[in-house]
Amino acid sequence: MSFTTLLDTLKQSADNRVVAPASWLQGRATFGGLIGGWVYEAMRKPVPAERALRSLSVSFVGPVAAEAAVTFDTEVLRQGGSVTQVQGRAMQDGGVMLAALGSFGAPRESRVGVLGASMPAVKPVEQCLEMPMVQGVTPTFAEHFAYRWAIGDWPFSGSDSREMGGWIRFREPMAGITEGHLLGLVDAWPPACCPCLNNRRQAARCVGQLSFRNLCLPSAATNGCCIGRRSSKQPTAMRLSVLNSGLPQVACLL
Repeated sequence: MSFTTLLDTLKQSADNRVVAPASWLQGRATFGGLIGGWVYEAMRKPVPAERALRSLSVSFVGPVAAEAAVTFDTEVLRQGGSVTQVQGRAMQDGGVMLAALGSFGAPRESRVGVLGASMPAVKPVEQCLEMPMVQGVTPTFAEHFAYRWAIGDWPFSGSDSREMGGWIRFREPMAGITEGHLLGLVDAWPPACCPCLNNRRQAARCVGQLSFRNLCLPSAATNGCCIGRRSSKQPTAMRLSVLNSGLPQVACLL
């Protein structure tokens, strides 16, 4: 089942109750980018359409089991004149599996101009090596993405640097990209510590934070790619910048 179909399932669910297929497993848990996309879609429902997502903080509390129902609870903490603050949780078997806080803001004029992160200088996607899918090494969910390595070393290569990244896209045909899709694309990259390891180890993120500035997503991106970058300079920060180049280009610092 495609990422888009799974997001649509949550959008159409009256009780925010969905089931993750086993094809989206990450070890013994469901891929965090999918759970993050689902919680965003649930949090989006009570917010006025003109208020865009400005920031999202996520804590991965526990593993979400595949082929079992997971429910998303939301609460509007405050709806002011310009900003709506929403809390979201993923619940399974009576426990909290994910907790999120999102800020949605209406557009407004400002005298302050803030530039987003610059696009890293990398080779064109056609000149970058595609990451192979190796059974027993790459997680199951990764088969839904096409990775092209452009920055740093491969995971489990014993590198001295934690900087890595490259181009990534969904393998499924895309009619458009939403904020929910971006959450999946950003989280699909392995943790930045993986290149420093000499052999395969389990690694997972516990927290994530995204900030959006004047986000403009393309209406059609069938062959669209995003770029993710991991940097050792800010090992716990994540910054998202979408540049005006016709394709969403995501610069991430993890």
